[in-house]
Amino acid sequence: MTSDRLNRGQQKLAEFTSPDAMATHSRIDADLHAIAPDLSRYITEFAYGDIYTRPGLTNQQRAIITLSSLATQGTDPQVELHVNTALTAGVTPTEIVETVLHLIPDTGFPRVINALTIVKKVLSERHVRPTDWTALRNSIARHVRASGFNLSRCAPMTLAMSGEVLHIAVDAT
Repeated sequence: MTSDRLNRGQQKLAEFTSPDAMATHSRIDADLHAIAPDLSRYITEFAYGDIYTRPGLTNQQRAIITLSSLATQGTDPQVELHVNTALTAGVTPTEIVETVLHLIPDTGFPRVINALTIVKKVLSERHVRPTDWTALRNSIARHVRASGFNLSRCAPMTLAMSGEVLHIAVDAT
C-alpha cells in the first residue's frame, strides 16, 4: 500500500523534474538500493511529501533555497541535480547564477566557483544560454568588490560557454 506521504512526494517531485532529471533521481535509488533500500522512499516521503508540499513558498523559492544549501555544503553531485530541478521549476539561468554568486561572502570563492562550473555544465547540456554576459561579469565584479577583496592584485579567471568567453578577475592573495 502506498502512503499519502509517498503519493504527495511523487507528485511534488514530478513538478521539479524533467525526464532527464527524473532519471537522476531514479539513478540514486538504483545505485544505493542494495545497501539502503529505503533511501529513495525516505527522500520522496519526507523531503518531497512533507517539506516541499508545505504552504508558504513557491517551487522556485524552494529550488533556490535548496540550491543555495547544497552549494554551501559543497555537495557537487546534488548541486547538479538541483540546478536541473531549479530550471524545471522555472528559475531562470540568471537567478541561478545570482543565487550562487550571493553565497561568496558566506561560503567563499572555491565552493562558488565549483557550483558555477556545475551551473555552466548543466546550462550547456540543456542548451540554455545565460542571458547577458556583460551583466553577469558586472554582477560578479560587484559581489567581489562588496566582499572587500582587493581587485588591483587579481589573477584572471575565464569561464567559457558556447564559444563565448566571460573574463572575470578574483583576488589571488
